Amino acid sequence: DFPLEITRYRTDGDYLDHRHPESVHFVETIEQDLARRDFTINAMAYNPRTGVIDPFGGQDDLVQKTIRCVGSSDARFNEDALRILRALRFASQLGFSLESETAHAVHEHAKDLLEISAERLFKEFTSLLCGKNPYPLLMEYHDVVFQLIPELSASWEFDQHTPYHIYTVYDHIARCFMTLASPQRGLLTKKDRDIFQDTRKSARFARVKLHDASRCRALLRKTWLCSLVATMT
Repeated sequence: DFPLEITRYRTDGDYLDHRHPESVHFVETIEQDLARRDFTINAMAYNPRTGVIDPFGGQDDLVQKTIRCVGSSDARFNEDALRILRALRFASQLGFSLESETAHAVHEHAKDLLEISAERLFKEFTSLLCGKNPYPLLMEYHDVVFQLIPELSASWEFDQHTPYHIYTVYDHIARCFMTLASPQRGLLTKKDRDIFQDTRKSARFARVKLHDASRCRALLRKTWLCSLVATMT
């Protein structure tokens, strides 16, 4: 047994808060309904008599392992800014890459994530970090990460001031997630402690005030990594 949801075909009205449509309008065709979806791989339908309905090339994008917005990327992200993190989360979980226009729009609209609730951002970002290979996404879309955790921006391209480290502080942090421990772990792993340590490094070498450095560490502990660990135990 499995649940079924039945609804009429519909389209969305204007989005005024980067998240929710102001109205919903019922329409007559499945193609109109699919046109409001976020990505082509999510804009397909199936009818046992007529087969797959794929007006936006979702099947080809699945084969090519590509995340592509339906229609205008700017319009899709302007409607719902959470789609920015959803794009990166899908890419991390599935091992896909973002199509060029979609990738450009992610950078352009990253600031709109500030309009989204912390709970929704946390859920998507946690899934991104726990994906197959989050490292290249954390590097290429570091500007998105900095919208979520602005304190990390000090670690970008920041040398560790020691001959024993070959990566910048941010690069080191991002690489920690390449071998994320299994969901069975119960305590902070060495990789988690490395991230806290690296945050202290960038604060120390940048001569950030002590209370700002403490605030940075507290923010990471309370709203990101410790919550991540808690959900995995």
